[in-house]
Amino acid sequence: MTGFGRGQAQGAGYTVQADLRSVNHRFLEVRVRGLSELPALAQRCEEILRGAFSRGTLELTVRWELAGEVRPRRLNLPAAKRLFEELETLRAELGLLEDTGLSHLIQLGAFQELPPEEEALWPLLEDALKQAMRGSSLLERRRARS
Repeated sequence: MTGFGRGQAQGAGYTVQADLRSVNHRFLEVRVRGLSELPALAQRCEEILRGAFSRGTLELTVRWELAGEVRPRRLNLPAAKRLFEELETLRAELGLLEDTGLSHLIQLGAFQELPPEEEALWPLLEDALKQAMRGSSLLERRRARS
């Protein structure tokens, strides 16, 4: 029961890719990677895999991106204020003439990427996951042995 499958889906402005790797193992172990900022989606993926397989080590790696667009960002105001104050302190201590500006805050990460809405991403992720499961032939071999 060793295998690999890949699925990909596009829509709602996103592209989602799911890679599923499996190694024969006596017990069922499931790992989901790439969804740390979307834990509810990681949980849904794990539930689907646990429902489809009874044994083996399964590793699902998910990649998602906005299709041809830049991810939306938001200003982390407390971090921006802290960074600004630190830069001003540094500027004064070093005797620099350049004023601290927005470009400095942007370079230092005061604007953070926003994760996608989970409900917008889920149909695509579910489709990509099911493709990966079919593509790996793992599900068919599991059913044949049952």
